[in-house]
Amino acid sequence: MATPLQLRKLEATWNEIQRLKTNGRKTSLKSYLKNHFKVDNLKFLSKTRPGKIISVLERILAKKLEEYILKAC
Repeated sequence: MATPLQLRKLEATWNEIQRLKTNGRKTSLKSYLKNHFKVDNLKFLSKTRPGKIISVLERILAKKLEEYILKAC
């Protein structure tokens, strides 16, 4: 099972991504995990899987931040 720290990092990164969305469509972390990683609930994550998911979310966040900065200039 994922540690509380891993779960918090997942949720915090997801919230940052959602905050930067510009198309107005917000999705839940639960539905994202189900559609992209075939995980029905955060409770079912193994200890190693959150690291992979966090890595993907951080890449998405970096891309969103880059887009946001480019729009601001």
